[in-house]
Amino acid sequence: MDVATIKKGITEGARVFLLPEISPESDLDTFEKFATKLGTQIPLWTQMKDADKAEKAKGGDNEAVYDDRIKADDLAIKAITDFKTTLETEIINKWKADDSFTIDKTVLDDAEAQYHGDYVKALAAHALTFLKLDADKPEEVKKYQHYIDNKKVTAGTTKPVEEGKEDGSTLMLVIGGAIGFLILIGVCIGISKCKKSKKDTDYAEMH
Repeated sequence: MDVATIKKGITEGARVFLLPEISPESDLDTFEKFATKLGTQIPLWTQMKDADKAEKAKGGDNEAVYDDRIKADDLAIKAITDFKTTLETEIINKWKADDSFTIDKTVLDDAEAQYHGDYVKALAAHALTFLKLDADKPEEVKKYQHYIDNKKVTAGTTKPVEEGKEDGSTLMLVIGGAIGFLILIGVCIGISKCKKSKKDTDYAEMH
């Protein structure tokens, strides 16, 4: 892993992290191969972290920035490690112990969503450091800021919200609020009709 690759991932959408190469229809061998492939990525990020540690050790005005870079490297390593561990503990090991094992699609979907959200966080953390290190490159800074602004992570979830989209929890809150409002209107109309009916009855009795 190197700085140029990370920058391209942020500014050009180049592939920095491996895309999942498994699905609920994949066999055990495919899962094992992909988990092994994931494992090969960890040393690459460890090398990146070591390089950032060396830059931090030099001191100077950018010491704090490289400290943040080290934290961003840790986020990347964690994203890969957590995904690999989940695949091994929740699928691979269970499958090896039981030939009749069936993949839980929800477990796999959640693991992939977690992985995606985690590596977006890692790239956003790196983008923040590039804002400072490349402050004299306005066009690049715009690209970093665009990535940060449009790869947000909503509260309570690790799923990034793409530009122009809302996550499911937000949508449900909006729908729930609208339903509640309609119910309130219905109750008010019902009460109004009841009051009117009572007035009509009282008027009839008086005459």
